[in-house]
Amino acid sequence: LQNRWKLTKEISIEGGFERGFLVRGAGSSFNSGTFGAAWTPGDGFRLAGRYEVRDRNGFGQLFSLGAAGKIGDNWTTLARAQVSRNRFNGRSGTSSSVTGAFAYRPLDSDKYALLFSYNHRQIAQTGATVNNILQTATRDRSDTLSTDGHYQLSGSTEFYGRFALRFNGNGNNASAYASALTYMAQARVQQRLNSYFDLAAEGRWLTQARSNTFRRSAGAELGFWAMPDLRFGVGYNYTRTGFASDPFGSNGQFRGGYYFTITSKLSNLFNLFGTSGQNLANEPVEDTGKKVKNQDQK
Repeated sequence: LQNRWKLTKEISIEGGFERGFLVRGAGSSFNSGTFGAAWTPGDGFRLAGRYEVRDRNGFGQLFSLGAAGKIGDNWTTLARAQVSRNRFNGRSGTSSSVTGAFAYRPLDSDKYALLFSYNHRQIAQTGATVNNILQTATRDRSDTLSTDGHYQLSGSTEFYGRFALRFNGNGNNASAYASALTYMAQARVQQRLNSYFDLAAEGRWLTQARSNTFRRSAGAELGFWAMPDLRFGVGYNYTRTGFASDPFGSNGQFRGGYYFTITSKLSNLFNLFGTSGQNLANEPVEDTGKKVKNQDQK
């Protein structure tokens, strides 16, 4: 059973209940229930929360809260948090995840854009008790912070860059907790040759201070635009790994090979930002409006 009730134009609630009956085999019947609420102050923003509970093979509960929408003419945001606690088959655990992102994309131009994002995930789980002895408990955590940017240098040249930090840690009650911080930088330049073909070059740098290691890669590719928003590419890249104390990588390993890639512009395919389909990067809105007005007068 599940239903949604609209209390006002902006507020709605929902509830649900499920009953599972065991017909044959090992196990037992179970119940689950949900309750949620949503707030939509306008067409460009939505906030929603939900609580779920289930007693199948134990007991578990989950709470999630999320929001998405526009916070200005040029800014959009997405945020989501989820926390769960459970005890299934004699093992208890907790988990949490947080995702947040801000995107800057001017409505009057596709010439540049920025994306800031953060992702957190943490899991802790205890082992089952066997002969009054608690088995190995595990803990795992991952945090990623990244910034992506796009800039159209000219009508046929595009630049893309990214910088990211990632923290990873894991351990259990039988070994020490270990963690590491990884840095990553990436840059890509793409030159349009004509309506169907382009050339691109890309480089990536990855290093980890705790292990004193690095990985560098570079590649070049030829792209074919089958559609205005769908690209096929073939290229060659090489990768070198080694120790950061050896900047020339003489003690590292080298690998190279050909690759094939498919890319698309999702924002254009699905009109995620509601931007006009005209070539806004080369013609501002003000100029377009003047041209339309002059045509109407003629």
